[in-house]
Amino acid sequence: MAVTLWSAWALGLAAFWAPAGWSMAQEKPADKCVFEGTARNSLTRLAVGKATIRLIPLDGSVGYAGSSNAVGAFHFEGVVAGEYEIEAHRTGYTARWVLSDSAGRAIPTLHLAPGQTLGGNDLWFTPESSVSGKVLGPDGEPLPGAQVTLIVRKWGRGKRIYAGAYGETANEAGEYRFPEVAPGRYLVYAARPTEGPLAFSIRESPDKAETRIDGRYHPNAAQVEGAAALEVKGGAEISGIDFQLPLAPVFHFTGKAQPPTGEETAGVVLNPRYNDQILDWTGVGAAIGPDGAFDIAGVKPGSYFLSAFQSIQRDRLMSSKLPVVVIAQDSSGAVAPTVQRFELKGRVRVEGKASGEAVPVQVFCEGSEADDYTSFQRRAEPKGDGTFAIKDLTPDKYSLRVVNLETEKEGGYYLKSVRVNGVAVAGREVDLSGAAAEDVELVLSAEVGGVEGTLRWPEESSNSHAIPEPPGELTVLIVPEKVASGDCAPQTAYLDQDGHFRVTDLEPGNYRLFAVTAYDQGLWQNAQFLQLISSRGTEVEIAEKGNAKAEVQVLRAADLRAVEDRIE
Repeated sequence: MAVTLWSAWALGLAAFWAPAGWSMAQEKPADKCVFEGTARNSLTRLAVGKATIRLIPLDGSVGYAGSSNAVGAFHFEGVVAGEYEIEAHRTGYTARWVLSDSAGRAIPTLHLAPGQTLGGNDLWFTPESSVSGKVLGPDGEPLPGAQVTLIVRKWGRGKRIYAGAYGETANEAGEYRFPEVAPGRYLVYAARPTEGPLAFSIRESPDKAETRIDGRYHPNAAQVEGAAALEVKGGAEISGIDFQLPLAPVFHFTGKAQPPTGEETAGVVLNPRYNDQILDWTGVGAAIGPDGAFDIAGVKPGSYFLSAFQSIQRDRLMSSKLPVVVIAQDSSGAVAPTVQRFELKGRVRVEGKASGEAVPVQVFCEGSEADDYTSFQRRAEPKGDGTFAIKDLTPDKYSLRVVNLETEKEGGYYLKSVRVNGVAVAGREVDLSGAAAEDVELVLSAEVGGVEGTLRWPEESSNSHAIPEPPGELTVLIVPEKVASGDCAPQTAYLDQDGHFRVTDLEPGNYRLFAVTAYDQGLWQNAQFLQLISSRGTEVEIAEKGNAKAEVQVLRAADLRAVEDRIE
């Protein structure tokens, strides 16, 4: 394997490559390190050759790059001691690779001590999968330009939500193919073309209703509730996911909205509604005229959310969403929600200290909704006098939280209470549904505690060269069970090279600790899931200025999946 020095790349300049063996031939100091292992297929355990591997130093200095040979082996020698991130790539495999030691324990960051030889490692690659099929029109003819979406089910703020993950356009023969699909469960949705005559409504004669090509979920469902999940495993080539899209009666939905001003472009959108979520991979819309009028054509009966938007260059701001029901006739007189920009102004104060002192935290403002249209996340750093302002918030209820900026220091702050116009609010929530908020006080406390500890692995992970399952970085979750502020948002702690974690800015109270891969924040905000998984966690009590110690059991991905499936 040829290993090369990596230099100017770290500075963002044109890369300069030179053979490491040549540059170090004169001298190999005893404190230089060796890093070696084998690139493997996570399904077959067979060797993966020609995998590109890069060691990127965290201090921004010289790095290294090379590739695995025909038997999957890679070998770096003469490496300067330090901490490195790893980048790896192999055509035909997903980006979900993971580096592990011989016991199958994931190595998130490579730490090389002076003179160390770190061998016996495995770099696991997951083969890419594909999904393909054909989209036909109402008469069985190929439908060029049809839009096909792979949809994942995930979690948002404790609720099950759906999100588009991949999109493809059918070719002239109506065929589509997703070539690089990560393993998982997906819904597949096919819709009409976005351009050409078949993108619009059709009226066969003046006395007949308008029709339009209607989308379908695999296998043949008009609504997301009837869709069947497609299980995609690593390396699978799934074909024959075909659709024949029918014509459906459609109608006009007209009304008034806030007219555009200046250089703005403005419009309205009707997106299908599923529970309280917008399904944003399908929908119909229209521009708002100078007089504020709009006419959305091609709407089939059903439940929707109506939103308005304004765009100025790259700045796009959505209104709140209005639930509407469209029946089997043209509808008029709708009034779209107004696009409003609110501002949240306030100050940060540390309990027991004089105001006006700079506090090294960042304030986050998170919307209550489960979709991107109204769930804006804004942040601000307080000025030297403690004041802050978060702009461009749409009507919603927002929860506030703070994050410590000086993470390397002992201690820190937690958000003890939120006051609006001098009155404490429950749940740290500020209501901006109808107006801006200009007197918000965040009271912080420096009476924090900490926790540190190590991991306890399942017994089978001690097997030689075990495959981590699933590939991913381990994360320690610190979940509040009982704290005075009522906060229930999980915090995360990351592991060092020795599998040790440490957090020093926790609110005093009771917590449970978990170690997992593929952390899904929304899932860990689901009350039922937390109740079911509670017994698998390590319980700790954090005292003011105290430091608890804990050993945390690593949870198997299959065990987490089994609990998650119970709340489907």
